[in-house]
Amino acid sequence: MINFLAEIAERFETLILPTPSIVDKIYNIYEIDIDARPERGTQEENFWLYYASINDTDEAVSPFYDTFTGTQIMLYFGQYLRPQLNMRDLFQTPYSMFITEIGGRRKCLINITRHPWLWPEHSTSFEHVIPFLSNALKPDNPSYNILREENAQTLLEAPNFTVRLSDNIAGITLNQGFSVTLHNNNGFFDDERRMNLFNTPLYLKKAAVENPQYDDFIMIRDGLVENTNTNFDRITINVADKFRALENPVYRVIKPRHLGYEVNDAAENRPIPLVFGTVKMRPIRACSHYLIET
Repeated sequence: MINFLAEIAERFETLILPTPSIVDKIYNIYEIDIDARPERGTQEENFWLYYASINDTDEAVSPFYDTFTGTQIMLYFGQYLRPQLNMRDLFQTPYSMFITEIGGRRKCLINITRHPWLWPEHSTSFEHVIPFLSNALKPDNPSYNILREENAQTLLEAPNFTVRLSDNIAGITLNQGFSVTLHNNNGFFDDERRMNLFNTPLYLKKAAVENPQYDDFIMIRDGLVENTNTNFDRITINVADKFRALENPVYRVIKPRHLGYEVNDAAENRPIPLVFGTVKMRPIRACSHYLIET
């Protein structure tokens, strides 16, 4: 049975404070402890949690723990961090994240280009990822739908979309938007303030095995939420191609200050050519200096 998984990001107000990680000193790696909250214990075992649960009258109350716990988290530092599958990909991919265990604690490692405390508040956001399934994980136990310690509701309708290829010859790149529909009979999506989905990432995955685990789901589409349409029965989420969010120019123009030496007047202020794939070419020459030899 084919099962689909939609991962939708819900914003939350919990303060996230990444700290420099000890896993690597070369790359810009920071970490967030997202492991389960510790037990209160006794005063000697855990001083801070013990006194955090005592009010002004010395009566014991439930401790307040303001740190995110879990595995489903999405971080935004100028752009959404891309989840990676291993530590090597994390090191080599700026603006990425990877969840692993370090010293017996679950950590979320992030790779960003500057210290997280230098980012202005309006350039950062944090989301809690909520999973939704199209079918139960185990047909003989339909109430058990746990993915990475999160309960996944079976509200997702099986998606239906076509994949079109971009025209490489004409240079036309298609924006592959898509939409997903979820049931709203239980009113889960009625609170529009809590489910503020605009411009949040959405991942659509598929598994084709019996009793799938989280790692069995393979991503087939992803993008940023463009708009939503909610009624008493359903919510339709339109997702735009993530490439529509690119703001930086693909190429730079030819300037002497970029290359470090003089260039021909005819080439100045022209775009630097881009080549995709493997191309046989002759050496490129600029003012008696060879730039590329193949």
